[in-house]
Amino acid sequence: MQSLTPLDQVSPVEVIAISEREWRISDPTKAERDGLALLGFVELVGATYEVTVLGEPGRRYYFGSLEESVNELAERRTDTPGARLAETACA
Repeated sequence: MQSLTPLDQVSPVEVIAISEREWRISDPTKAERDGLALLGFVELVGATYEVTVLGEPGRRYYFGSLEESVNELAERRTDTPGARLAETACA
């Protein structure tokens, strides 16, 4: 697994590539071993970035770029659960 340095420099979250089309997004301020650090996953599907948020099973959110996706998950760390992502959800 390899961190994506450019995104790490502009985002308060850790972005780790788990494949060429998938990324794991974590909160580096939380202990990795307790499971609370993992925020979600981003997958490139066609030309769209699909976001899966932990704690919201069965729901997916879609964005036009990896940076947008990561920023939404980063903002979610301090927002009310689901508040910002609900605005961008696709039915």
